[in-house]
Amino acid sequence: MTIAPLQSMSLQIDLRRKGFTLSVNTELPLQGITSLFGPSGCGKTTLLRTIAGLNDTLTASHGNQITVVDKNGSEYCWQNEQGESIPSWQRQVGLVFQKPALFPHLNVQNNLDYAWSRVPKQQRIKQLEPTKLMTRMGISVFRDRLPSELSGGQQQRVALARTLASCPQLMLLDEPLANLDGGAKNYFILLLKQLQQETKIPMIYMSHQLDEVVQLSDRLILMDSGQLVTQGAIADVLQSNEGYTRCQGENILFAQVLENNREAGLFAVQVANTTLWFPAPAQEFAVGAICRIHFRAKDISLATELNAQSSISNSIAAVIESFSDSGHKAEVRVRLRIENANGGQAVSATITKASQQRLELAVGATVYMQVKAVALSI
Repeated sequence: MTIAPLQSMSLQIDLRRKGFTLSVNTELPLQGITSLFGPSGCGKTTLLRTIAGLNDTLTASHGNQITVVDKNGSEYCWQNEQGESIPSWQRQVGLVFQKPALFPHLNVQNNLDYAWSRVPKQQRIKQLEPTKLMTRMGISVFRDRLPSELSGGQQQRVALARTLASCPQLMLLDEPLANLDGGAKNYFILLLKQLQQETKIPMIYMSHQLDEVVQLSDRLILMDSGQLVTQGAIADVLQSNEGYTRCQGENILFAQVLENNREAGLFAVQVANTTLWFPAPAQEFAVGAICRIHFRAKDISLATELNAQSSISNSIAAVIESFSDSGHKAEVRVRLRIENANGGQAVSATITKASQQRLELAVGATVYMQVKAVALSI
């Protein structure tokens, strides 16, 4: 198997079971974190298990194909149309499940050492050596404990560390935060983002929790009834008709960090020529860094004039591009564009049809998009 980083994956899958069909024919760029999002039972876990080589039904079938291409341009076939398959353990794929699945008789150190020992020396990544990993992930203090002596959040961190210690070329995460509470979940989301940026290992993350997907994803795949509905960069998918409907009108804007005032608990970013303020996030950002902020379409109000006499201090000029159905007879979706030197960013707002008529809003008009500071987050 290749030791060069993976760049893309081609999937041609037609898997039929009683009452369910998984039908996927697509090319997936393997960069950053790609999330599979959709309702329970839509085929997310089945797709992950198929990629990992854990789906015996697919392995024994014909007409299905999975190929990967590394950054050197070399192509490798994990499953061919004749039903021949590379076994799971040879695919260099790391799996993290809802339940940690740690070896109960081994302590934390030995769980990680076992994974590291199975990696050929020429494929080892120095920064993923167990001792370094434990320090980086804050689990060194319980290195001698058994899994039964750890909390659920601690076990999940150890499971993630053990998977990383196997130096995978691709990580598949099947709802790893499902059993964590709010504080542990937020910590884990931040940790996952940082580890992906540091290791550059592509991750495919599966969830039906929208908040996790919006915070984590670089790319988003929407699934329903065993099929891919749409996919692409997350900001683009959210602005598609399917994305707006299925993701509750979530928006993502890319912004430049201006100030992180820890004393006041406020964070300032620049979007186009406008400064936005909101509560400081837990994550540290350097001034000048690019970050992304997210908020919902229903958290936006529109004004035809700049209003300084308001508790809403965040106001951005935007051009109305279109009006469309919001899914509720009293509301309308307003698609907006915030202009900048790079062509602008798209945003959706949801307002009442009564407000649309009262303000006499029209395509091409410039309005002021108002967003409460408490509605913005990273």
